[in-house]
Amino acid sequence: MCVIIVKRAGQPLPDINTLRLCMRRNPDGFGFATKDSCYHTLNDEAFINKLYSSVDILDPCIIHCRIATHGSIKKSNCHPFYDSNTGIYFAHNGMLAIKAHKDKTDSETAFRDLFVPVIKMYGMTSREMNAAIRGIIGGSKFAFLDKNGQIYTFGHFFEIDGLEYSNLYHYSVIDERNIKQKMYERLFSYSTSF
Repeated sequence: MCVIIVKRAGQPLPDINTLRLCMRRNPDGFGFATKDSCYHTLNDEAFINKLYSSVDILDPCIIHCRIATHGSIKKSNCHPFYDSNTGIYFAHNGMLAIKAHKDKTDSETAFRDLFVPVIKMYGMTSREMNAAIRGIIGGSKFAFLDKNGQIYTFGHFFEIDGLEYSNLYHYSVIDERNIKQKMYERLFSYSTSF
């Protein structure tokens, strides 16, 4: 399952080890958006370099690490998606019960076909937008970033050190390593006790 990391203005970026865990768990493309720019890549080192060299502590930012469920693994399927008419960026974590267009993601399809028209007509914070989100979100998580730097999240996010994560599955990578290390230590201590 993908992960969204929300960094509000004034918060630091995630530490490099946490980001690498997120990327390892979700290796099918990476992206981030600030209110002024967006970057997508399939290359993990390029992503790390661009993120840490471009995003300042004052920048609000949405970071997304993708695992492909709908749409192939390609740069254009990386989140966040952007609409130039509304100035809105969008990232999604989860699966939506909609039919994606051709080789696009369910996320981009929902953003372009459902959310953008509602935002254009009623606005990001409208009652109609809330209804559109409630009607499709299910167990998913959404993050929107507008041109003023305001971030809107929907679904349950976990706050850790001032950052918000759409899930914590990346930490199970640590748990797997710790479990293997503990098993090794037990095996080693048993074999040396003879």
